[in-house]
Order: sequence, then C-alpha cells, then structure tokens
Amino acid sequence: MVVVRTDRVGDLILSTPFLATLRRHFPQAEITAWVAPYCEEILSRTKFVDKVVTELPSGHHDLAVGLAPRSQCLKNVLATAAPVRVGYVYNKRPLVRLLARRCLTDMEVVKVDPPDRVEHEVEHLDRLARRLGMPSILDEPLQIGPRGRTYDWLVLHLGDRWFTNGWGVDDLVRLCYGLESLARVVVTAGPREADLVRGGAFREFDLRSGLAFKEWSELISGARVLISPDTGAVHVAAAMGTPVVAAYEADTFEHCSVQWKPWKVRHKCLVKGDPSDTIEAILDSVKVLMKRSST
Repeated sequence: MVVVRTDRVGDLILSTPFLATLRRHFPQAEITAWVAPYCEEILSRTKFVDKVVTELPSGHHDLAVGLAPRSQCLKNVLATAAPVRVGYVYNKRPLVRLLARRCLTDMEVVKVDPPDRVEHEVEHLDRLARRLGMPSILDEPLQIGPRGRTYDWLVLHLGDRWFTNGWGVDDLVRLCYGLESLARVVVTAGPREADLVRGGAFREFDLRSGLAFKEWSELISGARVLISPDTGAVHVAAAMGTPVVAAYEADTFEHCSVQWKPWKVRHKCLVKGDPSDTIEAILDSVKVLMKRSST
C-alpha cells in the first residue's frame, strides 16, 4: 500500500499517529510513504513504513491513502492506480471535493469552519483510520524518534510568522534577552531565515542555522522549552516530548490553537499581538513550563 503526504514537515509529523496505528493494524503489509523531498528523513528513525519515496512509486499497489485534503495529494493518490483509493477533504472546499470524486474511491468529508466544532488534524486522520477499519489513533503521540538528554537551554525558532502585528528584529532580540535571563538560549533558523542570519542581529546568541533535520530535531529534543509561531517547529517539539510555547497571529489564533496545537505535550498557546505584552506573556509561559518540567 501507499500513503501519500507530500506537503510540509509539520503535516507529515501530524500523520505519525496514523502511520503507527497503520503499521500495527497491517503488520504484514508492505507500506510505502510518498513524501516531499525535504521530508524524506523524517520517518527514517521510525518503523512505521518499509520504504520512503519522493516520487510516484513503481509497481502494483492494492491501496493508496491520501493523508492531506489538498489537490496535489489527491492527484498523487490517483496516479498510483491503486484499485482502492481513500482520503479526506474539507467541506468548505467545493472544487477540491469535485476533484476528490474523480481521484478517490472512498472519501471522508470533514467540517472545519464555525459554527461546526473545529477539530485537531489528528482527529481528522482518526476519522480516516476508522473508515479503513483501523482502531482509533487518538491515544497516539506524535513520533519521529526517541527523546534524548534534556539540557538547560531554551530554543527560539525564527520564522516569517514572527514579523506580523508590528514585530521587527529588535523585538525578537528583546525576547532573546528575556529568555536569556531564564536559561541559555539557542536560536535556530532555516533557509527562509538566511537574510536574518546574514544581518547579524542574533550573533551574540547561540545561533544554529543550516542544520540537517536530524540535528535540528535532536537540538529541540534536548530543550527545556521551544518557542515559535511556526507549526513545523511546534510539531517537531511535540514529537520529541519537548514543552512548547506557540505564539499564533491574532486573526488565526482561534483556528491554529485548535487544529494545529501541540499534540499530547505540555504547552501554552498565546496570541502574538503587541510585542511588549506578548514578550511578557511568552516569558511567563516559559517560566511555568520550566517549573513543571523540574518537578
């Protein structure tokens, strides 16, 4: 069988409860995961699948499962030519639903907008699991590898979502100073933050950029707390058992703090508003999570 999840890092990590349950439910099956090229190594330390590919897998497949409600995922499921093709879509995306009728042999329609109750994405995948006759996945944590040693540091992950609601580089540096009063601060940055790194604003801190995924995830695994507005970093931390302070933008907070909140890990979700007020709220939240982790 083939499972298809060709979108972002955090999305694939949110699929790991489904993949873990799939492996247990079909222990003899040969399972191939079709993922995006930059996600290839995420499943490397798990035993959920037999093979990871970044393009259409060859050979015959009896079953293909789409783990994302996106057009490209649906098209990829169809491309496998599996006789049974299962996936899910959102109720408020009529064009994608039309495409799904052509690409899938069986689909789950998930309501995601008020007044309907917004569910976590793992709950969406749980609906898909039940449709396949699998047991519930809701007791499963996110998993990408064993948690390592915990160090006395905090990880602040940069990202373009910091720079809304009047935030600038100086505000992030001010946040670093505040975090530094609590513990050593490690700042991580990906390729999209290259300009910030070159600008030198974070040179007085322990800045780690250009890390391979394994290095980045192990760094987060060792942290007392991760602080980030980036859902990819948030889900990496949750998968490694690291407490999280997630700062979401005001206009997306109601949705993000439910559908993509940290799964089964201690966390605080905050509205990222005025820099001064938000920095104070972040520091207070970090203190609470650090205190809990030491008891």
